[in-house]
Amino acid sequence: MAQLRSAIVLIAGVLVSYAAVARDLAPLVEHENVPVVTGSGKAASTEAVGVAISNAAASGRRVWVVKRSAPDRVLATYNVRQHAIAVDIAYSAKTYSIHYVGSENMRASEVNGQKVIHPFYNNWVDELKRGINAELGKL
Repeated sequence: MAQLRSAIVLIAGVLVSYAAVARDLAPLVEHENVPVVTGSGKAASTEAVGVAISNAAASGRRVWVVKRSAPDRVLATYNVRQHAIAVDIAYSAKTYSIHYVGSENMRASEVNGQKVIHPFYNNWVDELKRGINAELGKL
């Protein structure tokens, strides 16, 4: 009987700790086909959108390292302390998309078929998106 009670307590502890870890994770947000909106209301060129993305990455509160991976695509990475994230940003004159590429120490995983990650990832990428939109607003 004592062994059964110990086993139940152990299983309950594992379930509680798993729930606590999962609670600290957030669904990974992908930004798909975000409209390019300029401040002038005029259409932007694909090149101007790329420049706006690079400017936002370099001048925000968090500085991202941007590397062009194709004429209309960049890989942006952000490192802070022991954490690192990488996103792919594909863009055109009309839209841009930000997709998760990889991370270090951000606890990225899949729970019940849904990609999850430390909530800071979503905050950092959302901040980058707001910076891109602000730069596009200057066009």
